[in-house]
Amino acid sequence: MDTKNIYPIAGILILIIGGLIYFWLNMPDKTAENVVGTIAEKIDYSDNTSTGTPSNTAASDTSSEVYEVSYSDTGFSPKTITIKAGDTIKFTNNSSGTKMWVASDPHPAHTDYSETPRDTHCPDTAENAFDQCSDGKAYSFTFDKIGTWEYHNHLLAADRGEVIVTQ
Repeated sequence: MDTKNIYPIAGILILIIGGLIYFWLNMPDKTAENVVGTIAEKIDYSDNTSTGTPSNTAASDTSSEVYEVSYSDTGFSPKTITIKAGDTIKFTNNSSGTKMWVASDPHPAHTDYSETPRDTHCPDTAENAFDQCSDGKAYSFTFDKIGTWEYHNHLLAADRGEVIVTQ
């Protein structure tokens, strides 16, 4: 190999490796520390995610908000929603006949939010488990724990969503 070709090749490799390291270090992370911040009050249905627009839009600094997530024949909408700790999400079944049982991941244990298995926390008399515990037309849950909480329809586990709770 000709030595005059080594320097340009080495330079290109250094640029590629440097670029990969730069992008790797700046990739978004779903940890609670990286999602805490201001919440834009807009919904972008083009990618089926939401930063959360409350259904009770009256301005109040001291009260929590109630957000709506609809369940239809195509699953949950919005699929991802960002709220603040203490806010409530009302899940409503608007499907044409599919039953809805909202439950914390993983399926079928439902342990992520409450850290107790479904057979222990259902019925949820303490109301601290993110689990509907049976099918129904609507289910409301107040999120007090900061983090990213994935959920599913226990009766059709391929239908999934995600709640991001910030301070």
